Amino acid sequence: MIRENQTGYTLVEFMLALVLSAIVAIISSNVYLEQHRVVRTSSDLASTRQQTVIAFDQISELLRHAHSESIQLSCCADPLSTTEQSIESLNVVFTIPQGYSIWPNIVAPYANNFIRISWTNNPDHSSANAILYGAAGSLDGINNASLNVMVGGNQGRKIRIKTFDIWPLQSNGLNRQPSNTDSADGGYQIVMVGRSPYPDMSYENPNTTDNDELHYRRFVAQGVVVPRN
Repeated sequence: MIRENQTGYTLVEFMLALVLSAIVAIISSNVYLEQHRVVRTSSDLASTRQQTVIAFDQISELLRHAHSESIQLSCCADPLSTTEQSIESLNVVFTIPQGYSIWPNIVAPYANNFIRISWTNNPDHSSANAILYGAAGSLDGINNASLNVMVGGNQGRKIRIKTFDIWPLQSNGLNRQPSNTDSADGGYQIVMVGRSPYPDMSYENPNTTDNDELHYRRFVAQGVVVPRN
């Protein structure tokens, strides 16, 4: 017996449904990926800002407690420049009052009051690159003291410090002779630039000529610190 009024889908309707389902799936996937990218970018920016500010505050606090006549800078660039600095390394050595607990002098009786801050940003992109280190030691041992990571690294969501600079200031303006720290009566200008841990391919940094750094966002922290001692 042949039944009339049979219900069902034709092959054309079935193929059309498959095509529409595929289109919806692709659109949903693209929306999800875009939302994921936006969330990750926002999270990276927040992490970059937080870690840069923490490191900047640590350096500022150390210099604020430093004996001003003890501060020795290895080299400096121009803190007012808006482009990427050409400086590749910076070492700062100074003393703080004995008996005062402040990182990295955190072992009682806090006698290691010689502080060294070390940073390197060589173009070879080595594993120790763009990381800020700190060490505490004695007069004779500070140059060989073990360096501890202040900020930066290769694991997880750790940022990189792409610019770190300290400039001595005169009370009548910038002192553009960075080795002449004796006349830094206006304090020290600090510039620190943190780079996000992951690239954002929708962004291009206008202040870099390094293609490896083109898609990384950055956060700049800067200010003036006057030593109290």
